[in-house]
Amino acid sequence: MTKRALITGITGQDGSYLAEFLLDQGHEVAGMVRRSSVARYERLTAIQDQITLLQGDLLDPFSLVDVLQTWRPHEVYRAHVLEPADAHRGVQCPGRDPRAGCHSDGGPRDSLLPGLYHVAEAEEEKAV
Repeated sequence: MTKRALITGITGQDGSYLAEFLLDQGHEVAGMVRRSSVARYERLTAIQDQITLLQGDLLDPFSLVDVLQTWRPHEVYRAHVLEPADAHRGVQCPGRDPRAGCHSDGGPRDSLLPGLYHVAEAEEEKAV
C-alpha cells in the first residue's frame, strides 16, 4: 500500500525538501497551501507534476478538516512556520526577531491535532 503524506508548509525550504524525500521513499505527497494573491511555488518546480496542492490554512480549522478529509493522509508533517507577514491575520509574533517564528493564540499549534482527531472520529463512526 502506498502511503499518503500531507505537508503543511510545502512551499518553504524544509517542506519542499521533505516532499522530495517522501517522493523518493514512494509516498504520494500533498501539500497544504494558503490562498494567496501571489503563488510562490518556485521551490516545487522540480516536483510539481508529482505532488497535489490543496488549499487550506492552519488558522482555519474548517479548511484544515476539509483538506484532511479530502486527502486522507497516513502521515502528516507540519513544516509550516508563520512569518511576521502573518501579523495582519491576528498572529502574535514574539519579540522583534523574525527568525523566531510566530504563533497564534490557540492557532496552528492547536488546530492541527483537533482536526486530526475530528477526522479520525468520523472515520470510526463510519466503520461502526
